[in-house]
Amino acid sequence: MDGTVLDTEPIHTLAFAEAFKRRGVKDEVDFLQRCIGLNVAEMRKLYTAEIGTGEDFDALDELAWRISDELKNERGIKAKPGFFELIEFLTSINAKSYIVTSTPRKPAMKDLERAGVTKYFTDFICFEDYEKGKPDPLPYLTALKLSGFGADECLAIEDSWAGLTSATSAGLRCVLIRDMAKIPEETAKLAWADVETLANVINLI
Repeated sequence: MDGTVLDTEPIHTLAFAEAFKRRGVKDEVDFLQRCIGLNVAEMRKLYTAEIGTGEDFDALDELAWRISDELKNERGIKAKPGFFELIEFLTSINAKSYIVTSTPRKPAMKDLERAGVTKYFTDFICFEDYEKGKPDPLPYLTALKLSGFGADECLAIEDSWAGLTSATSAGLRCVLIRDMAKIPEETAKLAWADVETLANVINLI
């Protein structure tokens, strides 16, 4: 969702960077970059393994969410380039679209509503709907079960190494849309296609 459908990754990164600054925490392990695509539980594991305590992370996360919400209220949220072209095409061929996100349901729905795109999706698979987050395949396996479709009938779109790994591990073809996340070369090879904008996906269907 973030970085694929919504242009929110810059806001999230800025919010966490500001939270780090306010709490006097130094990011010396490229934490913010490595967290793109991960859910809060996976982020917490990484933080406690390399930076500080779980309690420290919880305080940082709460502050970052508050800053993020303030920024979104000020700036608004836009869909990624090419989204409306792609979704109009998918609607014209009666294709169903699902959100598979690492974000908890409440803020995810709020952001989608802010961008005015909620109505275009059949259903939403969020942080609360699975036990293991991306890069584990479970988020996409959960989506497949909910949708009733087979992996060979679906196409995933992802912008992060975690999302790309999750989708392909679940057996889906995955299109890589590059956003802010650094994608290791070996991981990028998992992509079925690598395109610049969502509008480019139309030619692949």
